[in-house]
Amino acid sequence: RLGIPVGLVQASLGGSSLARWHPEEDGTLYRAMLRRMDVVGKVKGVLWYQGCSEANAKNCSTYLKRITRMVGLWRKELGKIPFLTVQLNRWTGCGQAAENDRYWGELREAQRLAARTIPQVYVVPSIDLSVTDAIHNSSSANVTIGERLANTALSAIYKKPGQIAPSVTTVEYIDDTHVFVRFPAEFHVFAM
Repeated sequence: RLGIPVGLVQASLGGSSLARWHPEEDGTLYRAMLRRMDVVGKVKGVLWYQGCSEANAKNCSTYLKRITRMVGLWRKELGKIPFLTVQLNRWTGCGQAAENDRYWGELREAQRLAARTIPQVYVVPSIDLSVTDAIHNSSSANVTIGERLANTALSAIYKKPGQIAPSVTTVEYIDDTHVFVRFPAEFHVFAM
């Protein structure tokens, strides 16, 4: 839609902790990424899908503070680039510890708040997409995530027609089968 090719520089490692990407913590993956940037040159933004390893009692409560600091440090090195983040899918581990689902929910909330509190951080949801096991997205879900990231980039970065996932302001439980969901004023919902 832009009429120009867009390249992706892969610097990920599945299951990696935030500490490995944080310059003030372990930082090994961050430093490896910078070596790639030395070869590639200036980048336009970051696609960020991380958090499974933080969805636990120790880390989920500090995730927002740590990711906020990490984004600031990355921007000192890479410039004021946008971060397009993918919110964690859901925990479906049947028969496993119920608190895992709670921690995943807490981490999703931290990711949502990051997009509301850190300038130029955008979040795309994945909770509605299919998984192949307790946590991993299916192939078709990954395609949808790519489309959502592309639409967010078109709209937020390139100011072209696209879509940005609205953030939910409040949810009010009406009864066992109904909820009332409020969105920020900038999002308008039309019924037909």
